[in-house]
Amino acid sequence: DYVDSGYAQQSALMMAKHAVSAGNYQQALEHLSPLLKSENEFIAHTAKLRSAAIYLQIDDQSQALSILGADENSAFSALYSHTKGDIYLAQNNIDSAIKHYQLALAQLPTDSELRNLIQIKLNDLN
Repeated sequence: DYVDSGYAQQSALMMAKHAVSAGNYQQALEHLSPLLKSENEFIAHTAKLRSAAIYLQIDDQSQALSILGADENSAFSALYSHTKGDIYLAQNNIDSAIKHYQLALAQLPTDSELRNLIQIKLNDLN
């Protein structure tokens, strides 16, 4: 069965990316949906983060938060925290946004380029 192969999963990620570029968010979510429970952690986390970003784009913050769930112990924790900060900011929940941006900064390596972006967001909120 090729659906679970690495090539098929990478292809689904690429098709979702193209669908987003074309503004077809529902189609992108359909491509990502089977990947959310992938045994490959990189694929599953990537699909969750991209799905959350799409839900944020279409103004469904509750679904975006639901997709991310509670993932505090993986290599993706900083990205989850950063994305949650964006979601809370979209909900105008400034305290939670600041909390998650600060958490993301604490979880990121000191040489991460993402730190600058998060710091700018924090500065704008303070």
